[in-house]
Amino acid sequence: MKKFIVLALAIFALIGLIACGTPATPATPAENGAEPPPATAEPTPDSDDTAPSAEQTEEARTITWMTRRSTGWEFMEELFAEYNALNPHITIELERFPDIVTFTQQLQIRAAANALPNLFDIEVGTLMEELAAAETLVNIDNLFAELSYDRMLPVGLSHSRLPSGGLYVIAWENNIEWVWYNRDMFEQAGIAQAPETFDELIAVAQQLAEAGIVPVAQFPVWHATRWLSMMPFRLTGNDFLNQLVTGEASMSDPVGLQAATWFQDFAAYFQPGWATGNYGSALEAFLGGHAAMYFIGSWEFGSFLDGDGAIRPEYGFFSMPTLQGAVTGPYDTVAHSGLGTAILAETFDSDIRDFILWLLENYPQKAFEAGVMPAMTFDTDAVEMTDFQRLVLEHSDRLEVALRPWDVVMHDSAVLVMNNELENLGLGIITPEEFAERLDAAIADNLP
Repeated sequence: MKKFIVLALAIFALIGLIACGTPATPATPAENGAEPPPATAEPTPDSDDTAPSAEQTEEARTITWMTRRSTGWEFMEELFAEYNALNPHITIELERFPDIVTFTQQLQIRAAANALPNLFDIEVGTLMEELAAAETLVNIDNLFAELSYDRMLPVGLSHSRLPSGGLYVIAWENNIEWVWYNRDMFEQAGIAQAPETFDELIAVAQQLAEAGIVPVAQFPVWHATRWLSMMPFRLTGNDFLNQLVTGEASMSDPVGLQAATWFQDFAAYFQPGWATGNYGSALEAFLGGHAAMYFIGSWEFGSFLDGDGAIRPEYGFFSMPTLQGAVTGPYDTVAHSGLGTAILAETFDSDIRDFILWLLENYPQKAFEAGVMPAMTFDTDAVEMTDFQRLVLEHSDRLEVALRPWDVVMHDSAVLVMNNELENLGLGIITPEEFAERLDAAIADNLP
């Protein structure tokens, strides 16, 4: 996300920005979902009308939510409708955009024009840091304390936290990422069991390639970065990453070079054309039986399940590989809460506070029933769960340290360099040393 510059974006004032209205008079939602009681005042003698109901006296309020989700989230919109039925004077308006680029541009423009909506999706990065520093966003730690809300899972409290320590978005998902593999292809190549170490993973990939099978379905950018980040995580937890982004550590350090070298060796087994591919092409390669392994998160696990929610017989999975000297446990892997939602401090009032509290209480079960693992605890006895869903929850519960995605923690400009040079590294155009040198320089250029 590119850093926005206020004066440079002033020219966009001609674009039809949606300005946030003055907060409506706070109104308490109807208790326990009941309709508001009728007004008791008698009509005045000179009036032909009866006294207005409590509903009629409520001032209409629209809470605007700008989301990056171009499709999906139908269950969330169902929740909005339920809340509106309980509070007829409040409407939740979800504004969608056709793609990430358009959303990002509009978010930057509206931030520069001081025209942000009441709620909006945002990732950790330069823009969030600047908005937080300007006290434009509600501090979520303080909000949870005010609401006495304690159901957020650790991943929801850590994934989108700024390097400074502040939390400014509400998390919605509990995503865990595994390596899925095609059992038939493994058997065809004579592979008896899934790899457990980085060396074994390379050996399995080589064995698949020798059998004429494409070992890994892959696409660039964040998906490639995941492989690069695994070895430093196993050896240091998130310490290497945290020190890397502050300049205390270098990609040229032994841990960094070891990771870059392993990535280049492993990338030789990615599907042909991976550097110009995308999410869809990699997924299609794996599901279509054109590649044997695919690393992906729980939002996509449904693609590997049958109609009863069980893992299809042709698929299996394994967690992040490990190595000698690892300091993280076998259940520790990439885990994150996905895209979070910020609250505009200027328009935050009791209407929005009450809506957020209601949503936090009602979202988790609704999300789970829709196939999304929520970032909050919920009553598992109140829903029907498959064995696989219980397995995912068990792995989440046993996870002690989650790998923080590098592209989320690093400065936007450094991420751009990392993504570009990682493709060059994977294609063998540059050496691990050259990759490390270029990433180190990009990080140094963007230190505070």
